[in-house]
Amino acid sequence: MAENIVQGFRQVVQDLLVPELKAVQVELKHVQETVSSQGEELKALRQEMNERFESVMEEIADLKRTDTLILGRLDNLLERVNWTDTIRELHVGLQRVADKVGVEL
Repeated sequence: MAENIVQGFRQVVQDLLVPELKAVQVELKHVQETVSSQGEELKALRQEMNERFESVMEEIADLKRTDTLILGRLDNLLERVNWTDTIRELHVGLQRVADKVGVEL
């Protein structure tokens, strides 16, 4: 009789808990799938961001090379301007001397 009571109690507990446990399992599986899906989305987003970062870094490197090239050309132009100014100053000086001595250049 005690055995029947225990068996009956066990059956009642199982009848009450098994459907609830199955529902929890289904919910847990759904949560795991959602987390897994979001993890994949995050992984894809991280990959995209890494690619964009690499692209931006390459563009920055290109800009630095261009900047260096432009600065070099500007240095050359500045040197030409300085020489032009020097030649002009020499010409003006020579013209003054020529005017003083009465010689035409």
